[in-house]
Amino acid sequence: MKHVPALNKNDVKEASRKAFAAIPDLKLAITNLIVLKGICHATASAVLAVYAPDVAPFMSDEAMISALGNARGYTLKRYLVLVKMFHNKTKELTEYHIEHASTAKDLDWSAWNFEKAIWASFVQFKSSNDVAKIKSNAGI
Repeated sequence: MKHVPALNKNDVKEASRKAFAAIPDLKLAITNLIVLKGICHATASAVLAVYAPDVAPFMSDEAMISALGNARGYTLKRYLVLVKMFHNKTKELTEYHIEHASTAKDLDWSAWNFEKAIWASFVQFKSSNDVAKIKSNAGI
């Protein structure tokens, strides 16, 4: 990210315009953003997740671990696998809630919200483990 402040604002605008126009083609959208020095696949996914939260999940460590088993290899290929897995799961969750909930009007299983749910579960799990370690170390 150290290169980002030095980027030419017109280059950023042009790359962003091309990326946003490419949606829902996330392969092309990511490719249009990573031409900018210092912008990697994960950073590009964060930009797209804000712009198109229903289509583009953020390639967070938590999402990578949850969907792919580890957070190594932040590549376009792995991002596209992550996207497919997220879309399949959000579709499944939406269908389940429509079938089993009395109302689904407030339901929003976007890729963005699903990634946030994964992140929250990781934070809760880490917090639970931290509390258990503290208690164990304290002899509680």
